[in-house]
Amino acid sequence: MFQLCNLVSQKVMAQLVTSLILFWLDHCNSVLVNLLASTIAALQHVQNTAACLVLGLDHYCSITAALYKLHWLSVYYRILFKVATLKYDVFHHGCRSGIPSEPCYFH
Repeated sequence: MFQLCNLVSQKVMAQLVTSLILFWLDHCNSVLVNLLASTIAALQHVQNTAACLVLGLDHYCSITAALYKLHWLSVYYRILFKVATLKYDVFHHGCRSGIPSEPCYFH
């Protein structure tokens, strides 16, 4: 991905990082709620590197400012946001938000 920085615009790089990296950070992240901070730190490092990649920054810059500029939550707050969204959906729409009404049978 670092080789693409010079070939594509910042907007395209942000879309690539969002679809290829942040998607996997957010995928089932609600199960990460009670993990140790050391485990979440590894995921935070991935997000920090992705932010530097998108903005073309070195690793010595303020990552908080970079996340703010990209409108990204840190990994810890992404997890909390996901859980809060799931709780909201269950509370306001019932618990069938992700469950099909009819069972699916594969042959």
